[in-house]
Amino acid sequence: MRKRWMRVLFILAIIMIVVSWRTPEGAMACGGIDDATITNMVNAKLFEEDILKGPSISVQTYKGEVILTGAVDNTEQKKKAEDVAQSVSGVVKVYNRLEIKKK
Repeated sequence: MRKRWMRVLFILAIIMIVVSWRTPEGAMACGGIDDATITNMVNAKLFEEDILKGPSISVQTYKGEVILTGAVDNTEQKKKAEDVAQSVSGVVKVYNRLEIKKK
């Protein structure tokens, strides 16, 4: 009987450890990167690109899928924004919904 209770307590302890296991900020338990971190990383990389300094680009992320919205001046900027977003670790897919401004 005592061995049985010891097993139950051991199993409960293991369950509590697993449930309370925390990952570093920005990481998910499955080994991926959380959406907020991906959004911040994409925004930072877009900001680093001289060709993308002027346009207003909004970034949203859901389950690793990035959505780019806003307006750019030309197709080169639109393509560059997509390439930059795709280069970020954790990005699964990029939906480029950027519009080219009419002159």
